[in-house]
Amino acid sequence: MKRPTPEAVDDPSTSPWFVTTMAGFVGSDFDHEEEDGSDGTWTFDCYPDCDSGDVVVKVSRSTSLGAPTVLTITLLPHNPLVASAMSEQVQQSVLLDGDVTEPTNVSIYHMSSLMEQPNPYVSPMTGKFALKLSVCWAALDANEVPVAPTTTKRVKTGTGGSPTGFDDATVLDSDLSLLDPPLGDGSKSDAGLGDLTMNVNYDSKVATGMVGLKNQGATCYMNSLLETLFYLRPFRKAVYDTPTADDDSTNSVALALQRVFYRLETSVKAVSTKELTKAFGWSHMDAFTQHDVQELYRILCDRLEDKMKNTPVDGLIPALFEGKVTSFVSCVNVDCTSSREESFYDLQLDVKGCANLDASFEKFVEVEMLDGDNQYDAANGFGKQDAKKGLSFQSFPPILNIQLKRFEYDPMRDGMVKIHDRFEFPKELNLAAYMAKSASPDSTKYHLHSILVHSGDVHGGHYYVYIRPHGQDPTNTTWFKYDDELISAIDESVVMETSFGSPYAGMSSFSSAYMLVYVQTGVGTVEHSIPTALATRFQAEEVAARRRKRLAQREHLFLQVRIATDDAVSRFRRYTRSLDFVVLSKPNKCSQHLVSCKVLKANTLQQLYGQIHMETGVPINAMRLWKMATRENQTTRPDEPLDNFPMESTCAMVLEEDVHTKQVLLFLEILDAPQSLGRIKRFHMQSFTPLIPDSKPADPLDEIDDDLAPPQLHPLAIQAATKRVPQPVPQNSILLFLKRYDPSVPNMDDRLTYVGNIVVAHDATVSKLTELIQHFVDARDQPLDIYEQLQPEAINLLDSSTATLLECELQHGDILIFQNETNAMSIPIEDPANLTKGPTDRQYPTAPLYFEYLLNRIDVVFCRVTVGPSTGITCANTAAITLTCLLTQSYDDVVAQLAVHVSDAIDALHLRLYPHSTSLKGPKDSPFQHRLCTGDQMALRGMIDNFTTNHHAYSLYYEVLPSLSIVEVERKVKWSVHLSPYEPSFHGVLEMDLLLDPTDTVAVALAMLQTQLAAATSLSASSQSPPPPPTRSVTLHLIETRDRSTVLKLISPKTLVANVLLIPSAPLFVDATPTDDERGPSLGVVGVMHYHSNAATWIHTHSTPCIVELFQADTVRHVRQRLQQRMHVPDEEFLGWKLAAICDHKAFQLGAATGTEPEYDTMRVTEWLDKLGLRFGKTLCLGLEHAPAPLKMDPPRRRQELGIKIRAS
Repeated sequence: MKRPTPEAVDDPSTSPWFVTTMAGFVGSDFDHEEEDGSDGTWTFDCYPDCDSGDVVVKVSRSTSLGAPTVLTITLLPHNPLVASAMSEQVQQSVLLDGDVTEPTNVSIYHMSSLMEQPNPYVSPMTGKFALKLSVCWAALDANEVPVAPTTTKRVKTGTGGSPTGFDDATVLDSDLSLLDPPLGDGSKSDAGLGDLTMNVNYDSKVATGMVGLKNQGATCYMNSLLETLFYLRPFRKAVYDTPTADDDSTNSVALALQRVFYRLETSVKAVSTKELTKAFGWSHMDAFTQHDVQELYRILCDRLEDKMKNTPVDGLIPALFEGKVTSFVSCVNVDCTSSREESFYDLQLDVKGCANLDASFEKFVEVEMLDGDNQYDAANGFGKQDAKKGLSFQSFPPILNIQLKRFEYDPMRDGMVKIHDRFEFPKELNLAAYMAKSASPDSTKYHLHSILVHSGDVHGGHYYVYIRPHGQDPTNTTWFKYDDELISAIDESVVMETSFGSPYAGMSSFSSAYMLVYVQTGVGTVEHSIPTALATRFQAEEVAARRRKRLAQREHLFLQVRIATDDAVSRFRRYTRSLDFVVLSKPNKCSQHLVSCKVLKANTLQQLYGQIHMETGVPINAMRLWKMATRENQTTRPDEPLDNFPMESTCAMVLEEDVHTKQVLLFLEILDAPQSLGRIKRFHMQSFTPLIPDSKPADPLDEIDDDLAPPQLHPLAIQAATKRVPQPVPQNSILLFLKRYDPSVPNMDDRLTYVGNIVVAHDATVSKLTELIQHFVDARDQPLDIYEQLQPEAINLLDSSTATLLECELQHGDILIFQNETNAMSIPIEDPANLTKGPTDRQYPTAPLYFEYLLNRIDVVFCRVTVGPSTGITCANTAAITLTCLLTQSYDDVVAQLAVHVSDAIDALHLRLYPHSTSLKGPKDSPFQHRLCTGDQMALRGMIDNFTTNHHAYSLYYEVLPSLSIVEVERKVKWSVHLSPYEPSFHGVLEMDLLLDPTDTVAVALAMLQTQLAAATSLSASSQSPPPPPTRSVTLHLIETRDRSTVLKLISPKTLVANVLLIPSAPLFVDATPTDDERGPSLGVVGVMHYHSNAATWIHTHSTPCIVELFQADTVRHVRQRLQQRMHVPDEEFLGWKLAAICDHKAFQLGAATGTEPEYDTMRVTEWLDKLGLRFGKTLCLGLEHAPAPLKMDPPRRRQELGIKIRAS
């Protein structure tokens, strides 16, 4: 417990030894040295502490002192005017002993608070802050020990029961035993109130009888609202009475809110809100996003109101929070009134321009005069009339929620700002003056229940709430401050004054009331208790949670043991390059083929055998456990029998490789005789019955209060363990596993079967082992080939029958595969027809070939796609085809295998494959090029996406080519042409693809395009009602552009397709001119571009160009009219567009050329070009000078504000 600071040093600055200052940038390290006049130099180092985030000053002196001193550090405001207006200052004092040569660290302020803007302590001009350092002598007893300073809070002592309203709550008077004596001046104004210094052991429950809510990151706004609603007793009763017996505990908002309220009543420490936000449907990032508390209040009430519908508590939310207001418009000179009644759950009142709450109410109901240009359009044929518009309250709710408009849009800053103006509100409120009709006195009288305070600015801040839990008792003036987990009593005058706001508009204070809750007189005295069903449910949840926590705490005492059996080896099918024995489960999961158990590390191997005997039913002396190990080739096999170790050894000593061991893998060998050397054996676990006791012994973990009792082994397991006799493996023998491969079995997965295991002497020959296998499978006259399975990629034949197993380098855990003897002459020739059917139809006569198939076998899903000129690549609405393929298959084999299953494919050359895109989750735009993949150039391994998360489901896409083969398609040239949006005959088609022969001309390409356009138009016309107008006769023109805005040239129809340049920056553009235009002799077709520039600079094109045909009789006005009609530009806008001639990327104008000057408006185009000094030719274009349309800007990404979402219960 920190002792009080002595009176001699209550104000060290009154008689300091010396005073100095130091300044530096926020977030930087800076120091200062000061001589004290006694041959000593003080060193002050200021730096940000990376761990705590505090600004720390490290102080030391060059030589020791004979007496203690007091160092006082004050954070100085950057503006003296602000300093004089501040009611409190940031100051820390620390007692230094005589030996000040050892550095002492003093925490001053949190770095995040210094970085808030605006900040009264940081200069906006320099970015620096300043500290005042004052040192004075202190007269202290020798036995007194200095301690570090702590923050101070003002706590008001009071009387009465617990604010939560429950009998078992701790009374408020007990707080004085945990707090230090007051440091006030003893004036009358401080009677019953003291500055109490809280130590680090401050407990809100003990001090106030209440607990707070934990902040998940930025959920202070939610905590403040929940505390407010909790202490509204009618609302709390309504929440408790909501039926939730059948609700899911993970996603029911009402149930989660009931749980929070229950814990606020019964818990002895701060309550977590994670289950509530999880029920909201919030993610982890949502907890770090601050929202508006009023928005949360509305949405939460809406969800609760929906939940309460058609239940006994239906309508309770409106009964508590809903008021009625009437908006009216009344004509002054005629008898015409329009009104509408609306309900409200909260009122939003102005702060700016209003001194107090009454002024805001008066402004809210102020009558507005509608006259002049703003006259009201009255009904009943009265027309425009002078009228009065206003609001009048019909009723106020029992609980009145008022939001103060502290945030508004500032047009000067082009953003939202916070209004820090002082705004006063009363403790007692009478709203009778604002009622439209007379009402009972109690229905308009309210008392202040809670004040939600926002500290900060528009960019962020912190919420906390002042609540008067005994608000139903007007004589009780005890207020409490709920700041997340911390709850403290506070004087009423301090509550009101700190909530009104600052007259200095944020320079000295950032805290002000944001939301007020008033309770109607007589409301709030509802007595209630926690429903028994809810209490029982939540108590059971807490018991289960404590049990899970205790189990997690004891997890380090156990080993997770996974035991492989003959059944697990037999059922294994999923071969990989390192997995070839059994399925190895993850540490937190267990395969259904493995026996799983938790074994105490302190148990002996003998007790382990007893536990396995209980859980499997295998006789205690008919089993042998093998420890499995991972070899250098990454395969995992049985390696060493546990019976080689003393049975008194602990499991931790034998099985735990290191402290990070998460699971232990064992193999259970079942013995058919005490000495089963040379006998092939295999047992099914179904033939044994686990020894499940009739009554489960009492688990000490079930006793909630017995946390110290160690876990125990079942007595029957202990009894069986005493009968265990070690079963060591005979010397010079090895454990082998035998599998049989039969290539004649049709099902590929059933060709390799597990036979059993055998312990055999290592000096036995391969021929001897062959005889044992022949005898076991009853094939004495059938020669066998035996392979050693080193790993799935290495299957080696044991070709020497006279070699011993030791000479073959066999060891414990090795796998041998036997099959009927084969030779080169007996291997059948592969049927060529099988190559197109797939790998499952091929022959794999030997085990090595079969394993090659297993390792390269994958399932590929082929999805059909269609390619359209406007839609691009889209997946067709047909069933996908799943084929089993090999990674080593060639591109040609894959396509041939697929063609067999595609009914409408002529042959394999009429299929085109597309790769899968992980980012697009669909096909890529570019297909596989047949000419680059055919032959041995590409295998399936290079075609699939190797980054897919599911290595057993790969995807490829195929397109059926109906007429041309892929060889012919790839020989052709593909054009992606853009169509003019101004041409009506295109009917809105903006892009189309063409497949052209390189020897075709542009004229042929345009004719093909016109045919496709006609087909697309007729197809769309048949589905439209009414049908579109008939298409006019047009001539198509191909234009080479740059970036689809600059016309480079019109390509001649006689140009070969192979000679047309195809680059992304110069897309092909198609426009049309009418063929039936009878305007006389034609000058030709020219391009028209949109541009903006100065006359002396190069033009800057924008927007989509077009073409126009010029005639000898055309005037400038005719050309402008045709262009305006074609582009559908309004007259007012087109009047400002200037017509120019463009040559060599420069614009030439003759006067304004806007049509406003008759001299140029009626001039022929040929004459106009002559005056410009230009000739009509291929390089000549027309231009329209005007500003480009404004670009649609993306919203700023600095901070994306998302609305609050709470899912329905």
